[in-house]
Amino acid sequence: GELTLFGGSQALVEAHLEERNWPASMRPEVTSEGNDVTIKQATNGVSTGSARQKWDIRLNSDLPMAIVANVGAGSNRLDLRETKVESLDFNTGASSTTITLGDRVPLCRVNIKAGAASTKVEVPRSAGVKVTVQTGIGSSNLSSLQYNRDGRTWTSPDYDSASTKIEINFTGGIGSFELLPR
Repeated sequence: GELTLFGGSQALVEAHLEERNWPASMRPEVTSEGNDVTIKQATNGVSTGSARQKWDIRLNSDLPMAIVANVGAGSNRLDLRETKVESLDFNTGASSTTITLGDRVPLCRVNIKAGAASTKVEVPRSAGVKVTVQTGIGSSNLSSLQYNRDGRTWTSPDYDSASTKIEINFTGGIGSFELLPR
């Protein structure tokens, strides 16, 4: 499937969930309680090889967000520049994922667990960044950045003095991790 997550909503969450050849017993379930919204795939059924899903989800840009995303195989684009993300827990299997973070909160904590995946995280150059990476058979571009290294942790030179900090913990199996300051 394909997940696109981005900001700009006036509501807490807006979602456009598109399924092609998806069994009715496996349609997404949407629930909410207070300010917590859950969108999850129903698990009672079997999909065919021609089944596809495309989820476009827009989040409120004015409220602080704690996001938890558990996705399987697919393509994921999380453009969170317009969102006040305080925490992001992202778990994925075999996928290609790009996460773009902004500088709208003083501290953003990101935990990524990936299987056989290609993961790119774009961060603002103005943010202080600390990244801890643990991979099985995988690669990262962190040694090519001008960051200070202490074991598995890389820290941008301006981390301590930055008004916006981003802390990323990445655990991956097979695949790649790229940090892209922009």
